[in-house]
Amino acid sequence: MSSRRAFAASLAVAYPRRVMLFNPGYDLNDPGERANQVNDFLREIAMDAGLLGMEARLDEIRRRSVS
Repeated sequence: MSSRRAFAASLAVAYPRRVMLFNPGYDLNDPGERANQVNDFLREIAMDAGLLGMEARLDEIRRRSVS
C-alpha cells in the first residue's frame, strides 16, 4: 500500500464520520502544494477536535448545573 493510501486509511479509521475534501486549486504533484493540502487537513481536524471538546465541556457543565 502506498504511503498516501495508508495515510488516507488511517484518517478514515480515526475520523470515520469526517469527509476530507481535496482543494482542487492545489497541484498534488508539487511537494509544496501537497504539504499545503496536508496542513489544511490538519487545521480542519484540529478545529473539529476543538469544537467537539467544547461541546463535551458544555454538556458536562449543563449536567452539573441540572444536578
